Amino acid sequence: MLYFKGVNVRDNKVYEVSIPLHSDVIPEKSNFVNKGRCIEIVLQKENTSSRFWPSLLCDGKKPHYLKIDFNKWRDEDDEEVEESGGDALDLSSMLQAMGSNKGSGDKKPSFDDLESDSNDENLPDLE
Repeated sequence: MLYFKGVNVRDNKVYEVSIPLHSDVIPEKSNFVNKGRCIEIVLQKENTSSRFWPSLLCDGKKPHYLKIDFNKWRDEDDEEVEESGGDALDLSSMLQAMGSNKGSGDKKPSFDDLESDSNDENLPDLE
């Protein structure tokens, strides 16, 4: 069970919710971050015999107040992320790495040194 209670500092309105999780978690190894408009919670599973829960909640439903962060979404097919120890979907770091070797200092990728495709030469002019 995950219990959350928070107070809106603007109007002192109290928000409180109990979320019945699929399985038990380790509170000491779990963490949260207050991002202003949202609270991000990272839960550490107690039972590690299975890598993934079938759903977050014990009833399998998704409450309207929970949002999925697809930038951090992981499923059973994402084994390469686990093995590499990094975030395979981190586009900003990939773009930064592409541009950092150019010495321009602006960290933007440069596509100037890419080879042209031979099919590009036969394209008609745009009107």
